[in-house]
Amino acid sequence: LKKWLSTHPNNQIDKIPPFATHQVGCAGLVLSPDNKLLVIKEWSGPPSNRTPSTMWKLPGGMLDLGESFEEASTREVFEETGVQTKFESVLSFWHRHDVKPFGKSDLYYVCLLRPVNDD
Repeated sequence: LKKWLSTHPNNQIDKIPPFATHQVGCAGLVLSPDNKLLVIKEWSGPPSNRTPSTMWKLPGGMLDLGESFEEASTREVFEETGVQTKFESVLSFWHRHDVKPFGKSDLYYVCLLRPVNDD
């Protein structure tokens, strides 16, 4: 794709990074019709001895290649909770640097979702 850029006019430096510099994730802020918020606890440890986190969080994770915020947020909520949702909007985002474990910059979006069913 960038082969035609190999000859740099005026000896300009190639600023196209050789690898990904950012990771992109999103979370679903799911509000029920009576404004109850869906939160989860992450589990860690081996399957034989899993322990829950002491903190609550919004369900979410990394976007798959080519995935939209709508697709990723509804997929992550369903994978982590079994709740089917519909996308309404992007609420907020943040940009952090040197995020572990890969030392990448991180763009993370929070999306407003509504449950498909009232259950």
